[in-house]
Amino acid sequence: MWFFNQKRADQVAQSISQLIHTLSDGRKNHGPTSPERLLREFATLLSEDTIIGQRVVKLLMATTTKAKFLVSLATAPDHSSHRLTFDGRGVYSGFSLACFLPPRTVMIDLHPTAVGQQARLLYAACKAMPNVVERRDFRWDR
Repeated sequence: MWFFNQKRADQVAQSISQLIHTLSDGRKNHGPTSPERLLREFATLLSEDTIIGQRVVKLLMATTTKAKFLVSLATAPDHSSHRLTFDGRGVYSGFSLACFLPPRTVMIDLHPTAVGQQARLLYAACKAMPNVVERRDFRWDR
């Protein structure tokens, strides 16, 4: 059973990584409005809002057939920056990942309350991604 769970966590981490790179490539090749446009094609829109001057869209996205995440994309008013956030649900509750597009640093976090084995396996799988830091170890001067 452990191997099956590890394989599933690796698949989810790979799916998240592919989405980050797809949105980054879209921004680079098709302009600053493409990350939101692409994300809307892949996920179900839950809400749109403006928070502290940034446009924020929240979506529900399936990363695999059995894993869904709440995904948020915050866009600066001038489209100069985009921040992408994944928050785990279900067996991945307690897991979160955040990065800017293109990703310079990918921050992951595991909230200590209500964290199950799948969330821990996903956290470990995401630690192997390039430029990943644990949120508690992240310093803004990097």
